[in-house]
Amino acid sequence: MLAMCAEIERWKPQRRKGQEVLNAMKEHVDKLWYSRHKVFEKLIKSGEIQVVEKVSSETDSHLRAPWQRDIWEEAQRHAEEIEQLYGITELGPWTDFEWGMLNGKVSTLRWVLGDDWDMLDT
Repeated sequence: MLAMCAEIERWKPQRRKGQEVLNAMKEHVDKLWYSRHKVFEKLIKSGEIQVVEKVSSETDSHLRAPWQRDIWEEAQRHAEEIEQLYGITELGPWTDFEWGMLNGKVSTLRWVLGDDWDMLDT
């Protein structure tokens, strides 16, 4: 136990540059967003979610709510950009463990940058 304490006292943190932290956060947020997008894409293809011309303001914003066509088309374009940027093999599908690791990384990076813990908006 004393050896462990001495090791901790000798440890010098390696600080990363702010841009490196921001780049890592962007990559992980992109990957989380893409994974969620693929869930919605599957639900739309199966007919569980409809794509409509205009979403009513009274529509619930739950998982099965319809998507407005122009927003869905823009999301599709964004997904293609992410595929080009990272390559399809780097975008999942994720196991539950990998999904948790990805969320944990985003939470940690955001905490380092001043957000509260568990800030996972993507």
